[in-house]
Amino acid sequence: MAILGLKLNFTNLSLPFSLIVLVVIWLLIHFVAMLVMARFLKINIAWVAIGSMANLGGISTAPAVTSAYKKELMPHAIILAILSMVTGTAWGMLTIYLFENWF
Repeated sequence: MAILGLKLNFTNLSLPFSLIVLVVIWLLIHFVAMLVMARFLKINIAWVAIGSMANLGGISTAPAVTSAYKKELMPHAIILAILSMVTGTAWGMLTIYLFENWF
């Protein structure tokens, strides 16, 4: 993947400024929401990374990030990964709706 990434030509890439702003706002909301919920639920900050990977990275990254922290958390990560797959479809459909109506 790194070799393919190095061969990409970014000279013709042009993104609308509104898309860049939307992505930055979306990621900031995600980051703040994850930290607020970790504080509210009084859980370990490691769960923030695991939950973030489950929400953003997809079904395979949550267990991988979890195994880097603690092997005992693996069953929880698998549940998070499954929930991520289910809710990810809804967020994906919302994103498609936003792109169709605003861009």
